[in-house]
Amino acid sequence: MLTVAINLPSIKKIMLPKLMFSKMPALIRLEFDNEAKEVCTQVEKCSTYKWFHSRLDYATLVAELDKAKAKSTATTKKNPPAPQLDPDLIDWVLFDEGVNKRVCYLNEATENKLIRVVAIPSDGKRNGFAVEAMSTSQVEAKMDLDRYAMTQRHAMTREALKGDALRVCSYNILAGCYSDTAVAKNQLFSYCEPKFLDFRYRRVLLTHEIMHYNADIMFLQECEKEFFDDDLTAVMSNEYEMKFAVKGETREGEAILFRKSRFKFVNQYRIGLSDEMKNNDMFKHLLDDLKKEKEIFDSMDSRSTIMQIVHVESVDKPGTHLLLANTHLFFHPKADFIRLLQSIVCVKYLEKLKHDLGEQLGAENRVSVMFAGDFNSDPASYAVQYIFTHQVPINDLDERNFLLLLLLFFFLIIDFFSLLLSLSVSLSPQKSVERQ
Repeated sequence: MLTVAINLPSIKKIMLPKLMFSKMPALIRLEFDNEAKEVCTQVEKCSTYKWFHSRLDYATLVAELDKAKAKSTATTKKNPPAPQLDPDLIDWVLFDEGVNKRVCYLNEATENKLIRVVAIPSDGKRNGFAVEAMSTSQVEAKMDLDRYAMTQRHAMTREALKGDALRVCSYNILAGCYSDTAVAKNQLFSYCEPKFLDFRYRRVLLTHEIMHYNADIMFLQECEKEFFDDDLTAVMSNEYEMKFAVKGETREGEAILFRKSRFKFVNQYRIGLSDEMKNNDMFKHLLDDLKKEKEIFDSMDSRSTIMQIVHVESVDKPGTHLLLANTHLFFHPKADFIRLLQSIVCVKYLEKLKHDLGEQLGAENRVSVMFAGDFNSDPASYAVQYIFTHQVPINDLDERNFLLLLLLFFFLIIDFFSLLLSLSVSLSPQKSVERQ
């Protein structure tokens, strides 16, 4: 009697990295047919992955292939097509396997060898047909990690922290969509060899570096969606809750990761700073004044800068809430005033959100803000001074910036009195009775 299996779990294709190093993690990427995301995630986690390396090194395999080609050419009148390395004719050694083993640390035995991965799809109940892939190049020799700055930092972060201590990391990882461009190679990072800017090389190092910081909270800027979904999710998602916010129409954005054992997710927000300034009544006076300075207004309006906010609550101390805020301010070295405007929008939005959540959650809860990011600013800049002091330095300003700061000053005065008014209303006896 025949048994017919319908809609078995399947993986359409698996892809190995184009560049792999001994003693470093290697990640396979999966391609599915048009399945629902939940189905793909289930198959991805339940499937078994078997990792093999060739018994012979790559150079020996190629040499044997050349011998076969020469023999074939000598016995035929016409030159045949060059034979390809056939995985079925290569002797393989199994060196690792497991369920959900999409990431594998390549041991020293893999150096100069080819890698083959066989995936057996499963949804936890049924198995599908195996699919496999073979690397197109050899595993490179292990890196001398002792000469990397991250190794010195890793010496201080070998273990995760416990108790009241928190380890927080903020890191602009330089998106591949920027580092792989001609401008990056020829101008911005002309001092760096192109092979080291290649994101295929950098993604291996970044994965290794980020996971070994053992941070409780991590803020990433210029994080590409593909790197977040594939590499980081594969190596971090067991221990971390991971949230991503894309920046405008780009391939990159901000990411916040926090340790599940220490925090639980409550909510998240994605704030477009230019849109917020134009559409939030809180910034109406600022917007009206800025429209009088068309060049400044247009520059601010054209920026796709965002602020990502993730609201979490402490697992160990219920009632202790954190607003984790992450941003990447405009990079241009002469755009300090734009960064100041962006900082004002960030700070005022966070103040209002903290105030509203405090009222909503009640006095028994505490709400704090942790604001991180790449501010493209030094300590003396307008943006940093405002974030720390709510004041703007006016020394050494040219006449135009001085006038613009006067406009900001009047906006902040109006905003201050508006806040006092809202606090006086929220603290009035009548309001207290209503809340009871």
